[in-house]
Amino acid sequence: DKMLDSFHDAIGTNDRLIIVCSESSVGSSWVEDEILRAFSLERKRGQHSIVVPIRIDDAVLEAQSGWAAKLRDTRNIGDFTD
Repeated sequence: DKMLDSFHDAIGTNDRLIIVCSESSVGSSWVEDEILRAFSLERKRGQHSIVVPIRIDDAVLEAQSGWAAKLRDTRNIGDFTD
């Protein structure tokens, strides 16, 4: 719970959240919670630039639904596969 509170506080007080997209993160409910919180803050602040995604594999490109698909469909995802 303390770690979750720290993540929530950090997202709320920082200008950017860099999300490393991987097979593990795409399947993580913790990551999903934090991404959804960041999306909510973007709407609240009227910004579309809090979440900055990078990928280390192709999992986010293959996602058919959920936050990963929304991220893929709305953002330029930096390619760090190499």
